[in-house]
Amino acid sequence: MSATDLGSHPVRSFVRREGRMTVAQKRALMDLWSIYGIDNHGAPLGKALFSEPRELTLEIGFGDGEALVNLAKQQPEAGFIGIDPLHHHRGVQLYLLWHLFLVHLHL
Repeated sequence: MSATDLGSHPVRSFVRREGRMTVAQKRALMDLWSIYGIDNHGAPLGKALFSEPRELTLEIGFGDGEALVNLAKQQPEAGFIGIDPLHHHRGVQLYLLWHLFLVHLHL
């Protein structure tokens, strides 16, 4: 039985749904990425991001970033890396990092 037999549209998997970015989120990406963002320089991340060795935690898909920020606040001696494919999530997170001065968390 096909999707057309059921009278519905075919299922589209893995469709990226970008949210809308606010002016503040766009500004955070432009102004704060150079401080908290990770660009591919080919160096091991721990050495490239932190002046001293740290235990690293990687969170993939951090959403609004609340859980990741709470972990970073509770463990200032550790290093944190957050990955999220959505630009508006990164904009929110960058603003939080700057506002809370969490220098041991990078995106």
